[in-house]
Amino acid sequence: MVRTDQRPGTPVSLEPIGGYAHPVVRALFWRQGVAKVLPTEHGITLHRLTYWTSSPDNERVLASGLVALPRKQRRYRGIVSWHHGTESLRTSAPSTKHVFHGLLPAAVFAGHGYVLIAPDYLGYGVSDRAHDYFLADNMAIVVRDCIRAATAAMAQRAIAVPPDLFLTGFSEGGHAAIAAHRLLESAPLDGLSLKASAPVAAAGDLAEAGLAGALTGDSKFCSLYIAWLATTYARHYRELLVSVLAPEWADVAGSLFDGTHDGDQTVAALPRQPREMLQPDFLAIHDRNEDHWFLDRLRENSLLDWAPRAPIRAYYGTKDTDVTPIQAELLQDNHRARGGDCTAICVGDVDHDGTILHAAPLLRNWFDELADRPA
Repeated sequence: MVRTDQRPGTPVSLEPIGGYAHPVVRALFWRQGVAKVLPTEHGITLHRLTYWTSSPDNERVLASGLVALPRKQRRYRGIVSWHHGTESLRTSAPSTKHVFHGLLPAAVFAGHGYVLIAPDYLGYGVSDRAHDYFLADNMAIVVRDCIRAATAAMAQRAIAVPPDLFLTGFSEGGHAAIAAHRLLESAPLDGLSLKASAPVAAAGDLAEAGLAGALTGDSKFCSLYIAWLATTYARHYRELLVSVLAPEWADVAGSLFDGTHDGDQTVAALPRQPREMLQPDFLAIHDRNEDHWFLDRLRENSLLDWAPRAPIRAYYGTKDTDVTPIQAELLQDNHRARGGDCTAICVGDVDHDGTILHAAPLLRNWFDELADRPA
């Protein structure tokens, strides 16, 4: 029965959507080539969570996410909130059992004794609105409300809720994890203790290092990143998209980010070199390091100017051209300068997608150490 309480963080439903015996989990890992470095002990049971949250316009809206539990396990190591990377298809959400956004994270963590909570974000799963790409505060709210709703739904079903909370995510999801960390330290969730965050290939500095890296065009996705950011920010902050993108490209971008175009289609519709789609006046302002609304909003949604109390480890690869290594170093340096606990960790000479495969064993081992440490 659908609940009428629409307060953010209120669960609407928690529906079983299947699961996998432990041998199947192991086979999934062997197929991905990570079975040796990511041992597991449990099969997993999957649930689709529907819950209430807030849009950037402070409207009450429905959102969804994936909740995965270890099979035949009643005491859990902790809760891991996983946040997926940039995804342009609405249907490719954790709660749809997407392999990389949902199944693998569920196997990595629930297969090892954790509760896995993975928000779909607004714009995915049950949400049919436009995705709020890299809006830090709203992404943090959606993550917080998903955790709150998932733990409330577990408690309603007499499932023991472990008190330790860990945050992690890849690429856009790394940014979401850091934003959620900041929010949860300023307004903790009752009954949960934030132990640590492990963002992977995360952009903390959107305005300088982020935009500068994207403007090189070194990754085939650079134009997608800039066009999606400009489209989201123009809509949310009520600015003209043509003040960032040239008119012909503003028209193209305005139709691309509706959740129905996959990454290849989106990349093919945009120029290979991102400077070709930008408004010449904006480029000149950027190159002269002058003020512009888009640059100001990118700075507002960056995550450098605060001091985390719970530790953050920011994992990066040296061959990443989507989120360059300087991003992790900037997080470390800026957080430490303010007295925060943040460490940048190199996982080797790997590209963007390779960082998560190399970081996953390291960050899970770190979570294990913290979970096993006496209170």
